[in-house]
Amino acid sequence: MLKFLTCFIILISYSNSELILEKVLLLSRHNVRTPLSKSLPQTSPRQWPSWREKSGYLTSKGRLLEGYMGKKPFISGPLKLSKSVVDSFIMEYYEGFPSNEVAWGQIKSEDEWSTILNLSRAYLNAIFTIKLISLDLSKPLLGYLSSFLLNDNSPKVVLLMGHDANIYTVLSAMDFKPHVLHGQYEAVPAGGKIVFQKWFNMLNGSYHMKIEYVYQTADKMRNGVKLSLDEPPEFTTLELKACTVDKDGYCPWNEFKTLLEELIA
Repeated sequence: MLKFLTCFIILISYSNSELILEKVLLLSRHNVRTPLSKSLPQTSPRQWPSWREKSGYLTSKGRLLEGYMGKKPFISGPLKLSKSVVDSFIMEYYEGFPSNEVAWGQIKSEDEWSTILNLSRAYLNAIFTIKLISLDLSKPLLGYLSSFLLNDNSPKVVLLMGHDANIYTVLSAMDFKPHVLHGQYEAVPAGGKIVFQKWFNMLNGSYHMKIEYVYQTADKMRNGVKLSLDEPPEFTTLELKACTVDKDGYCPWNEFKTLLEELIA
């Protein structure tokens, strides 16, 4: 993780010579792990791949990739079951299982991945992206983000590690504009990070917020590509509906501060 952070800080430091990076908060999803569901054998007569680690634990691959880089509503039935199955398939892909073992070799194209991952997105959207629910679920986390970002005496860099649900609720509650993560099948990829950056403009004394989604492509994860300046992670600039963004992706600090204060009020 320190190597990833170092690479990241070096990369973003080149973005504008007039700006000084003052503070960074990374909200990350955990990396590749074993499937959570213990009922997968009941979902198919086919033999599921064997994992070395216990259920729900980071795999050796997950730890490698990461080295480079409250109570919730409950849904049962086909949608929940589909989410568990699709989650297992994508983790098999990231882990690097042979192609004939990933979903038993039945997923052969990007279009097919996109189709089955729509089931996973439907489940997460049903629970976590309804505005009232996402605001309620994300409020403690947003409060923590605010205590760091709005406090001049807080640490310069903070990393928060969570789940896809945490990312979904924050994206929904803060009302980000639609975005695309190129090279990824998932909307919230394993190991991906929302990076909040507070910048200071030396010329006019103003502060700005820039938010980026930093992640690895699905193929790089599957192949275990080591991140470096020659093989950097992917960067996608995120825009908030409540914040005016310039051509370089910077939002006025006061607008961002007002949004945070309203969300945690």
